[in-house]
Amino acid sequence: MPDDTPTQRQEDDTEFESELPTVVAPKVALVFHDDPETPADFVLHLLERFCGQDETRAREIVRRLADKGQAVAGEFNQAVGRIKLGQVQEAARGKYPFRATLEPLD
Repeated sequence: MPDDTPTQRQEDDTEFESELPTVVAPKVALVFHDDPETPADFVLHLLERFCGQDETRAREIVRRLADKGQAVAGEFNQAVGRIKLGQVQEAARGKYPFRATLEPLD
């Protein structure tokens, strides 16, 4: 029968340090582009549902979108950004000519 006594870890005097470089995933901005046909309520829905924005922040982004013609909906690592872009595009497909893009962050 195996011994159920927990084993003690030996304290090592040397600190473990990895010699491998730390890799940071590239970040991207999900950018929404204004168009004359997509209603603001739909854009608010996209911002809250897929970009994690609360209502106040979503309304600020919609205002900036109307004023400047485009606005950053959120910043994500590249993999998550692609997923969010796909979700937004799928939600708008067949309903509105809404357009969103990913732009690299430096």
